[in-house]
This record gives sequence, C-alpha cells and structure tokens, in this order.
Amino acid sequence: MAGADRVFHLAAWYRIGRGEPATAEAVNVDGTRNVLELVDELDLARAVYTSTLAGNSDTAGRLVDESYRFEGEHLSVYDRTKWRAHYEVAEPMAEAGLPLVTVMPGVLYGPGDTSDLGGTVRRYLRGKLPAIAEGVTGIDAPRAVPPGVFAGLSRVAGVAERAVRLPATYSAETLRVLAGVTCLGDNAKATRELGIEHRPFEEGFAETLEYELGRLDERAD
Repeated sequence: MAGADRVFHLAAWYRIGRGEPATAEAVNVDGTRNVLELVDELDLARAVYTSTLAGNSDTAGRLVDESYRFEGEHLSVYDRTKWRAHYEVAEPMAEAGLPLVTVMPGVLYGPGDTSDLGGTVRRYLRGKLPAIAEGVTGIDAPRAVPPGVFAGLSRVAGVAERAVRLPATYSAETLRVLAGVTCLGDNAKATRELGIEHRPFEEGFAETLEYELGRLDERAD
C-alpha cells in the first residue's frame, strides 16, 4: 500500500452453508482489521471498505438506511462475521479519525459471476435448480415453493446436522437464507453524496442471463 493514493478493501470469505467459522473470522474480521490498521499506519488519504447489507440480516421487506443496526441472531457465519467487521472494526476506526468510506451493497451479479449466485443462475438456466422461493423473479421457475417450506426444512436440517454433514445446498444455513429473506437498503445517501446511478435490475439481469445462456456448455457449475 505504500505510496498508494487510495485503498479499496473488497476481499472477504463467502461460503453460505459451508461453515468454517474460524476461517470466516480470520478473513472477514481480522483481515479487515489488518488492512485498516495498515491504512492508518501509512497515513493514507482514503480507504473504502466493502461491507454488506447481509449484516442487517433479514429486513423482512423493510427498506432500511445507514441508521439501522441489526442486533440479534444472524442467518449465517458470513452475515455474523461481516457484521463484526463493520461494527467492531471499521466503524470504530472511522469514528476515531480514519479516512474511511464504508459501502453496503446487496446482491452482486453479472456476466461471468463465479460466486454461488452465479452458479445458481446457471443451474436455473439448465433446468437443474430443484426449487425457488415464490416471488423471487419474473421468470418461470421449475417449482415455486412458499418461503415457509424452506424455514421448516432448515429446522429439520439443523437436527440432521447433529449426526451427519449435509451438502452445502441442503444445509440448515442455506435453507434458512432461502426462507423468504430480504436484504433491502436505501441508497439515497450514496445517490445524494456520491452521485451513484444504478441501472434497473431488469436491464442488468437480462444482460447477465443472455451472457450465461450463450456459454452454458463452457461451464460445469
């Protein structure tokens, strides 16, 4: 970082349904602390930390802004460790004078996405996605399942996981996240102060689907 004008910290551990709490803590919490302490040590002019709306857990359909702070049981290891990085590391350092901007994106998607979401999109396009929560997209799904079903299955999986290790797709954590969860945030401040203008979801997602449809034979996930 020495000699840099700005630092962007976007790195994180993200594995929904795959546990690894020690790794999540080491990367998301301790890693963020390492980066921001170095920004402070080198006296850099500005840093941008990428947090996440998932730290707010399930907003239950509410559109929340920067004044909202979730206090409760998190849906996943990822949510919990990113919450800690945000409120126990980044925010206190900013309040102490670190020149830090924190951004909280929701779902990230796009052509060539290598995340779990990208894999889900490709399985959907191949007709290999077994079910999807009702109301998620306007595209015909293989099967629309009420979110409450996922919540019930999550409880069953939680019991089963005491005896056996389930595949990540069917873990209690994954099913809990699928149970009608919303991570909604108001971007008015970013629009007002940073001049950010987002493309409509329908436009961006249509471009993503077109790209992935043309490359289904190239990818196995």
